[in-house]
Amino acid sequence: MAQAFRPVPLDSYWGIIQSGARARLTTAQLWAAVRHSSELAGETLSPGAFQRMNQLRGLAGSQIRADSFLAGLNRSAAITAASIAQDINSRDALARSLSPRFKVAFDVEGTRISTGSAVTLRLTDTFGPTLPGTVGALEDDLGVSAPALAMDSDLELAQVTGNISIREV
Repeated sequence: MAQAFRPVPLDSYWGIIQSGARARLTTAQLWAAVRHSSELAGETLSPGAFQRMNQLRGLAGSQIRADSFLAGLNRSAAITAASIAQDINSRDALARSLSPRFKVAFDVEGTRISTGSAVTLRLTDTFGPTLPGTVGALEDDLGVSAPALAMDSDLELAQVTGNISIREV
């Protein structure tokens, strides 16, 4: 029996779209990369995929701008809306306003417990309904939670190296 045609939502290609936005690909280049990947996977994109790609590209752009803004702040600077971007899997606007939640990703260095090899990992912590008021307070909170998060990832933590991003979920 032949399998029924089932289009793949473009959100499955978020990594390609996000990377393409960071590399400043043109719309045509980005669309070609997504189509090429879908063809290699033997998948058919959902109707409206090109329009959705433009929406996702806009989301990726807002994330890039927020990350860049946050990276330019010093420890005493306040965390504002300019340093927070919406996550691809964010809840609807009403849910976000009634019960704010944030996903904060950051890089750490350490030693893989199982192999002894040095690695850099990206860890994620959650906050809500509020974030710490300043970049320094956020960094301090991440420094407290990082050892437990690292252990969950088979990592003996050496240091939090930064590269912080904040997403509203």
